[in-house]
Amino acid sequence: MINIKINEIIDFAIKEEIRFQKIYSDAAKRTENNALVSMLDELSAMEKSHEEKLKAFKSGEIGEIGNVKVQDLKISEYLSDTEIDGNSNIQDVIVYAMKSEKKANELYTKLSGLVNTHAEKELFLSLANEELAHKNQLEKMYEVNFMPEN
Repeated sequence: MINIKINEIIDFAIKEEIRFQKIYSDAAKRTENNALVSMLDELSAMEKSHEEKLKAFKSGEIGEIGNVKVQDLKISEYLSDTEIDGNSNIQDVIVYAMKSEKKANELYTKLSGLVNTHAEKELFLSLANEELAHKNQLEKMYEVNFMPEN
């Protein structure tokens, strides 16, 4: 088994949260749909809160971590994987984001089983659930905007 220190895991997670803040912020600039812009800006802010939560945990400043159960809509599981670049449209960005949120949920869930303390486990389970909530929001956005038959 690989021996990775909790601070290395948290540093990796912080970098990923920062990366997604930028993805959502950049995606918001690519659309003129006010509802999409608002949701993407909100998602970017949520990723920022994850970054801050991870930093606070790392520095020992975090308090009680709450956990709310979120239903997985599983819409993204039926969509093809996509990569994004400067030419990607908003639909491509949302699909990419849904799939990335799913991967983040899976990563945090897996990390929760690898850590040693209850506080570490609760942090990662809380973040896993929040990432699933983001995926859920994106799937609802996708359904409303790109599945008009619903």
